Amino acid sequence: MKELFLGVVLIILLGLGSFLYQNALRDRSTPEGPVACTLEARICPDGSAVGRTGPHCEFEACSTDPISFTAPNGFIDTLPLLSSIVEGRLGFYSKEPNVISNSISVHAFKTETPEEVILEKVTLTPSDLHPESLEDFEVVAIGEREVYRIVNERFEATVEVTYGIFLEDFLVLVALRDIAVENWMEDFDIEDLEDLETVEEVVRSIKI
Repeated sequence: MKELFLGVVLIILLGLGSFLYQNALRDRSTPEGPVACTLEARICPDGSAVGRTGPHCEFEACSTDPISFTAPNGFIDTLPLLSSIVEGRLGFYSKEPNVISNSISVHAFKTETPEEVILEKVTLTPSDLHPESLEDFEVVAIGEREVYRIVNERFEATVEVTYGIFLEDFLVLVALRDIAVENWMEDFDIEDLEDLETVEEVVRSIKI
């Protein structure tokens, strides 16, 4: 009987010791006071950088992180080749990266007033002016959403068409720049653009 009692006491002591040991390890792994994070930087798509922060030293979010889309078919991702910082830039794709060629760009802006920001961010070339109102845009249905579309450049065989998507608290701009449009003057028809279907596939894929 005495041996049984000692056995029970021993088991209880072992369990208590294990519990105290686990607590000590847990307390040691959670440092008190401020945490010094390593000085690493995450480069965001627009060229800006964010650092590590918080108790777990995680990278801060880029402003465009919630937006996703499908890369354009037949184009090459040339964003890593760009060194400039461009606000809101999310993607840049070229047909031929080593020469001037057709390109598709994607920008996103977090805003509560997309109607104002779209007028500010879209530039008319070569006048360097901006649209005066949303009436300067054409409303087109792409997939299940209506988007704003404008031809904001038409000069010397180069045409750029930009799509504006209002998505929750973001404005997303998707632009196609075609550098070899034969009928860019009086007989211009947007449907004749070589990569119109491709850019509209990108517009259709935008989501949050």
